[in-house]
Amino acid sequence: MREMKSLMSKKFCAGLANLCRLAFVACVVVTLAAGCHKAAHNGVLSDAPQQGIEPTDPEVVATLGNLTGDLHEALHHHSQGFSNFDELVSFAQLQPPPPPSGTKYAISKTCQIILIQAK
Repeated sequence: MREMKSLMSKKFCAGLANLCRLAFVACVVVTLAAGCHKAAHNGVLSDAPQQGIEPTDPEVVATLGNLTGDLHEALHHHSQGFSNFDELVSFAQLQPPPPPSGTKYAISKTCQIILIQAK
């Protein structure tokens, strides 16, 4: 009988320890999910363009890649994000080359620098 009580006590303690582990893991998951919510926003406005004009000039493609890298670097230091490309240029003190005629630089919803039709 004594062995039975000892065995039941050990199982209860083991079950309680597993329950505590489960509660801890649940708290960590909830905390990470809440923390990732803001990061998913990336500071880009909801009315940002999804896609832009596909450039054919290799220099323009390289420029867009470099500017996208500058954007990602600036986002690490400017947690609120940028409402437009000009705000990025001002914050990061960039001097980008002029875009091809009839186009302008913009920040896409996927945090890429793209070309769009100039209005």
